[in-house]
Amino acid sequence: MSFCSFSKEFSKTAYTTIENNFITNYMACLNGDAVKVYLYGLYLCQNAVENVTLDKMAEILDLRESKVIEYFNCWQELGLINVISIEPFAVKYLPCDVVKVNNENIGGKYKEFCKSLKTLFPKRDIYPNEFTEYYNVMEDYHIRPEAMLMIAQYCINLKGDEIRYSYILKVAKNFADEGANTIEKVEEKLANYSLSIKDEKLLKELFEILCLKQSPTIWDRSMLKKWRGWKFNADFIMKCGEKAKGKKSPFAYMDKIISTSKDNGVYSVEELEKAKPKAKAQTYEKTYSNQHTYSKDELDDLSGSENDIDIG
Repeated sequence: MSFCSFSKEFSKTAYTTIENNFITNYMACLNGDAVKVYLYGLYLCQNAVENVTLDKMAEILDLRESKVIEYFNCWQELGLINVISIEPFAVKYLPCDVVKVNNENIGGKYKEFCKSLKTLFPKRDIYPNEFTEYYNVMEDYHIRPEAMLMIAQYCINLKGDEIRYSYILKVAKNFADEGANTIEKVEEKLANYSLSIKDEKLLKELFEILCLKQSPTIWDRSMLKKWRGWKFNADFIMKCGEKAKGKKSPFAYMDKIISTSKDNGVYSVEELEKAKPKAKAQTYEKTYSNQHTYSKDELDDLSGSENDIDIG
């Protein structure tokens, strides 16, 4: 420590310098609390402030310690700081001009995508690593940003806005593998999964019969759409649901029943009830009238006499 230092009174009249590069390229990447953490840490670096520990900083900013650490880790992912110690927790600030971050993604190529994606998740934060995952999938699978946003919105409609981004990216990859990587092709593909209001109600009732608490997936909707396309009515589908209740994969079990019914021309509940399942193969045990049950001693005697046989 230098033999010269600022007094606390001097520090109160001093200034904290913020790089313009942070304001223009990074400040909008995280939420307000994360920015508060970054700026207060910068203030501690540049001013003579003593005895400010992690818990004290959390108290001053009205945040939990775990949140402060989480936000510092996010800034580390962006390359603005290094976490140099976990216990005790310590960070080192880096100048923005040496950051090894792809600024094209942060402030350029996907800038509008980031803004739009944030509006889809008003109840939670989207951190840099999540944005990076979206960038990578869009680059690797040649998915247009507007197409990715449409896929994200569709997944949110299915699962709610607390859905994990890994699910969205999995759907996006599947769509891209099937050639749906533009907004036009995604719209066309989603049309195959959309159900009428009547069938959405049917799907809900079906889930209640099957005692399924999760939300219907894209696959569930595609199954119902397929069955309806085969001209099976709601009563028939519900009856199949009753038969599938308790099965490990109820929709797969239902699909097997309905596919077999289609092949056999069975389209009514009455015909379904009359259709008998294939009889299981029976095994028969043949008995004889003079059959004798041997005791252990008799079996031992037989075994002994067998050993006495001369096979030479």
